[in-house]
Amino acid sequence: MTTDPQTTSPSKPSLWVDFGPLLIFFIVNFSARGFTDDPTLPILAATASLMATMPIAMAWSWKKRGHIPRMMWASLILVLIFGGLTLYLQDETFIKLKPTVLFTFFGLVLTIGALMGKPLLKYLMDVAFPNLSDRGWLLFSRNFGLLFLFKAGLNEYVWRNFSTDAWVTFKTFGFVGLTFLFVFTQMPMIMKNTKPAKPTGN
Repeated sequence: MTTDPQTTSPSKPSLWVDFGPLLIFFIVNFSARGFTDDPTLPILAATASLMATMPIAMAWSWKKRGHIPRMMWASLILVLIFGGLTLYLQDETFIKLKPTVLFTFFGLVLTIGALMGKPLLKYLMDVAFPNLSDRGWLLFSRNFGLLFLFKAGLNEYVWRNFSTDAWVTFKTFGFVGLTFLFVFTQMPMIMKNTKPAKPTGN
């Protein structure tokens, strides 16, 4: 019995899909400083690039994985709304608020869902841990929800107390690093609550 490699490892291109638009956002913000003396133009150009590259990343996800993660849809909608307001009003505050809104939404949904006994994270990223037990998903959902709420508060602190360039750098690398660190700390719980894989016939 053979399987399609795209269905057995659907999360393979996720690093580029998830990190690519952010990296371009970072590069455009700092590269634009060499072409203008306007302090607001770089973040506006970076915002426009983020709005343009996210649909490309989603198309790449569809081509390689056959689906687009629900979290990416939510992020795209907020990027278009808050990015559009940023460009229309020439006010970078809106794009800085986007992570806060996104993280707060998912944080509340996952945390409240876990309190109600519903492991909602399973429906967002079940392909990453296909053998995780229901109890494992419940714990993972609760913990991820708390992480999202922490990241929402952290985003508010950084953009309100540091420069735009510092916020862009932190948004690009800080949140990604924090998420990787969080998942690493969850591995003992994940392994403890992972069911043995079912054998497949030839």
